[in-house]
Amino acid sequence: INIISSNNNIIYNNYFNNPINAQDNSINSWNITKTPGLNIIGGPFLGGNFWHDYIGNDTNNDGLGDTNLPYNSAGFILNGGDFLPLVEVQVLPQPVLCGSTINSSTGLINNLVNCPANGLTITANNIVLDCQGHNVSGSGVDNGIFSDSKSNITIRNCIVSNFSNGLRLNLVENSYLINNTALNNNYGFRLSSSSLNNITSNSISNSNIYGFFLQSS
Repeated sequence: INIISSNNNIIYNNYFNNPINAQDNSINSWNITKTPGLNIIGGPFLGGNFWHDYIGNDTNNDGLGDTNLPYNSAGFILNGGDFLPLVEVQVLPQPVLCGSTINSSTGLINNLVNCPANGLTITANNIVLDCQGHNVSGSGVDNGIFSDSKSNITIRNCIVSNFSNGLRLNLVENSYLINNTALNNNYGFRLSSSSLNNITSNSISNSNIYGFFLQSS
């Protein structure tokens, strides 16, 4: 992007991977205030842009750079720059057991089989659960993945089967269900008293009652 004598623009949530990512001789904003929401690279916060040559670090794993700021495209952004560059959230790969609580961004590395109650329970805001294609299966009761009274959570790439509710959200807002599969549950996805959520690219099959059940949501 090349900006010449053009001021007061706000450029954010874009993906830049070029020999020269940006040139700007004017006065513009390259980020907004840190805001909960799914960004262009799948992180839990909106801020600035993704720059392939940003060399700073994310010290608190919120998906926004904290060092070597502002990003100024090797000096080609003459005034200011991006104070909240996007970086990949470190979804920590770890084995989990049936009944585990998820309180930080997590990537599953194993299947959960024949869970006798809830498979997984998300207990924190602003995190990502990436099942990475693994299966969470139950014994016909409770919830495959459950969260209550949380916001800005992302659940993606999960296969949830043989529960009363595959994915169950209660009082959850501004969250994202992406590329999940629900099989052989009473309810595939069940949301109650939840709002402003995004449900995208999911698959539901063989539900005994409803595939999607939204109540007061």
